[in-house]
Amino acid sequence: MSVGVAPILKMAESTAETWAHTYHSEATTMAYNILSLATNELVLDESTGEPLSFETGALAAERAKALMAANPESGKYQPRVAPSVDDEFWREREMRRFKDGTYTTPDDSLLHWCIPEHFVHVSRDKPEMLAYTENAAKGRADIQRRRRVVSYLEEFAPALTKAQREDIAAEHAAAFSVGIKFAKTPDEIEAVYTDYAREAIGVSDSCMRYRGNHWGNRPHPVRVYGNSDLQVAYLTNERGQTTHRALIWPEKKVYSRVYGDSSSFHAALKACGYQKSSGYYTSSRGAPSLRGARIRALPLDDDGDYDGRYLMPYIDEVGSVGLSSDGKWFILGEEGYDCNQTDGMTQDEDRVCCEHCGDLVDQEDTRTVYTSVRPNGYGRAAETWCECCCGQETFYCEGVNEMFSDDVDHEMADNGRTYTEAYLSRYANLCQKLGTWTFDDLAAVITDASTGNTENWCDDAVASDAFQCRVTGQLYSHSCAKEGTLTRGVMTPSGTAWRGISEGATDEDEDAATIVAA
Repeated sequence: MSVGVAPILKMAESTAETWAHTYHSEATTMAYNILSLATNELVLDESTGEPLSFETGALAAERAKALMAANPESGKYQPRVAPSVDDEFWREREMRRFKDGTYTTPDDSLLHWCIPEHFVHVSRDKPEMLAYTENAAKGRADIQRRRRVVSYLEEFAPALTKAQREDIAAEHAAAFSVGIKFAKTPDEIEAVYTDYAREAIGVSDSCMRYRGNHWGNRPHPVRVYGNSDLQVAYLTNERGQTTHRALIWPEKKVYSRVYGDSSSFHAALKACGYQKSSGYYTSSRGAPSLRGARIRALPLDDDGDYDGRYLMPYIDEVGSVGLSSDGKWFILGEEGYDCNQTDGMTQDEDRVCCEHCGDLVDQEDTRTVYTSVRPNGYGRAAETWCECCCGQETFYCEGVNEMFSDDVDHEMADNGRTYTEAYLSRYANLCQKLGTWTFDDLAAVITDASTGNTENWCDDAVASDAFQCRVTGQLYSHSCAKEGTLTRGVMTPSGTAWRGISEGATDEDEDAATIVAA
């Protein structure tokens, strides 16, 4: 979210008045910082990361003037009296800045790893970087530190690998500094599809990702996009590998399906003036789409195997393409040839290629199978499999009513039905006693009477291995009970756990049980 200059200037003036008041009322020594009016951030010393500090206002003004001369596009810089008292409501102040648009929230892929108390936001003068509040003391002083994304993650997200940190930084840069690249020629486009980051979900498991020998003696099917109406917009990590991509029509300023699991690429494309295609993302009539765009018509060698077929990639947005009158182009959206096959060439209308075994089968003898799963349990990376492969190497997730490859982690719940582990983790409960998943509520069972430690158990586990104390009313595992006067019991910090008191026990019986156990 962007804001105009006026609100920032107003905030800067308000801050200056507050600091000036603070100085005149309580400060004993004076120090000066430099404030960027364009970002409302203090200028930092690049070597220390701390705000530049000056003993006199004249020195600060001289440096501010030099900064404006060296960076005329960055706006004005002005001296400010350094804050000398605590702002105890600094957290509320930081939250307000997100709400009023002073701060821009980073992309979710980065925000997930940020420390909440840091109030991390996009640096306004260097948007490929971030700014944050290092600690409470600097929060009270209204001092933010600017830092590279990779550097921040190295310190505060050590669980991430170097490659993961670089990918997150690339996504951040794509969203806020528009680092999109464009592939136009056949060679460039083929490289975008085949030289990808393996951890880039959506890119690394797409049906057109394969290199040369996968296509036999045929060229890579995506080469038909080269030198046509279409191009491929993409992002790379620091190793030059593709992390996001989308088919685009530059003349219409429209993009089709985005490959890459992040909203940042959408933001970057929109920053370049592109909009989502109505053919894939929306149903708005009259909105632009890829329909009508021309791609090259490349006939395959007539060696008896291809029978007049053409090179053809899987095209998400349209189901068919039509041959132009001169035979040099395919026109997206027109009738003539199917373009929803994954074997890299046009097929007979009623015959499709099984993406698992490679056999040609009738369209009616295929099923959609998902080879990976989203966090909410639904499938991603859909493939078309023949009935034979489906019968031998898939399972059906009852939670989302989708078919998955056996390679996707899955479990059977206590109701006898199979689900992906992702679905169970989100919607079911795991019994700590039996290790089984259930959609019923779990019961807290005390497993160690001396410490009060509990586990969450399903009904079957409770029925077979737990008892309810007649005195305390709590559930205990059988291991908590020991020999006692009435039947079996154990002392606990809150009373005596007895499972042997009969239904007709009197208050005197319970009192006696407590006394004897003590």
